[in-house]
Amino acid sequence: MQEGNILGLVRGGKFYPVKKESVNITEMSMAAGAEITAMNLDKYEGKVIRLSGHDAGDNWIYSAKIEDVH
Repeated sequence: MQEGNILGLVRGGKFYPVKKESVNITEMSMAAGAEITAMNLDKYEGKVIRLSGHDAGDNWIYSAKIEDVH
């Protein structure tokens, strides 16, 4: 699991981290048993964003928080 800032582009409602394929992001923690809900990225479409969160390596970034938008 990696934690820290992640830079990427929003396209088609998906977050594309630099040097990775698309991943899903959620504001939810990695709590077991909870149904995961993806963060709505519509207002960031076509923009580069930097977010913080926990990349668990399972195609989700948990506890995501948008830190910067370009």
